[in-house]
Amino acid sequence: MKENKEESSENTIDLSTLSGFNFGPSWVDDSSKKTYPKGSSGQKQRSKQDRRSSKHDRRHPSDGVYRKDSETDKTYSTRENTPNKYRRHNLNQSQQDSFQPTVEVNIYPQDDAFDALIKRLRSTARTYQLFEIAKLILEKPERYVVVVQNKVKKGEDLKPLYYTIPGYLPFETKDAAINYILNNHLDLFFNIEAIEMEPPKGNFQVVNRCMVTGELLGPPNYHRYQEFLQRHYAAKIHNMSFDRFLSKIESVKEQESIDAWVESMKKGTRYTLKEHKEGEPESFESLESVRSFLLQHRKDAVIGSGETVRFAGRDVERLPKDAIRRSIEMYIEHQLLFPLDTANNIRGRLRRHKFLTYVL
Repeated sequence: MKENKEESSENTIDLSTLSGFNFGPSWVDDSSKKTYPKGSSGQKQRSKQDRRSSKHDRRHPSDGVYRKDSETDKTYSTRENTPNKYRRHNLNQSQQDSFQPTVEVNIYPQDDAFDALIKRLRSTARTYQLFEIAKLILEKPERYVVVVQNKVKKGEDLKPLYYTIPGYLPFETKDAAINYILNNHLDLFFNIEAIEMEPPKGNFQVVNRCMVTGELLGPPNYHRYQEFLQRHYAAKIHNMSFDRFLSKIESVKEQESIDAWVESMKKGTRYTLKEHKEGEPESFESLESVRSFLLQHRKDAVIGSGETVRFAGRDVERLPKDAIRRSIEMYIEHQLLFPLDTANNIRGRLRRHKFLTYVL
């Protein structure tokens, strides 16, 4: 099949990066056969290493830790045989916090990128290491798709994930999904315009302020205060529970701050429906009323749910910095070091394209 020369660069797989790899076993590599003069120190060292290798056959050269041989009670280090990048990985693991991934993650090649890979594999007529092919796919988010699902807890059924229909991104709760819509995709449903409003009237003795962002939230006795609180948390606060966020709110009694909040309330926003149906309101002047309307009248167009959610790898960076995003980024980092899962996920597709895979 003739290769399309106008193929986009983001899906092009450059196999030249694999040209320096030796994919055969070490016993067929002439360069690995070192010779030493008879009786030299080099020959003695080689012989000593061979004896130690056969004696301690239970070593794990990838974990970079010290192990003790149960028979001889001798301690030896596997660190000398561990690549630097894996040693760094093990050190980083011990320094990570106690975060545990909340979802199961799998990576699969994006269709166009995989088709480009197949063309180049056939054109080279060479043998490549499966792990290195997996790493080529993992190197660029444009080359893969991400599939996530909730972890199954013992004694419980698999809980669904929610996803936004615009953008098709996964979330753990319905509220998180609709908050993303309110913050990023309202222009799909409404014409949005700034308007002048009457300032709130009342006796305000104090105004609350977020110590994380420094923004004024409003007086706690104002009737829309809870709406402002929820909106601020959804849009501005990441990697923090709602209870902890509440502990980061302070009360300010200075009249200057109270006046500044009252002044800010003179500016409002009007949301006018783009596709108005008979019997529906034409416009809204608060996000809370917009949220209620979307969930009651446009739910099928804004959010959905399912056991698994599949989305483009390039969209991971569009996710809020929540537990799902952190779980995905941690998984990708581990796969770049040791892409066993990704290699297994592409093995079947390679076989369907008549490629042979084997283990040396």
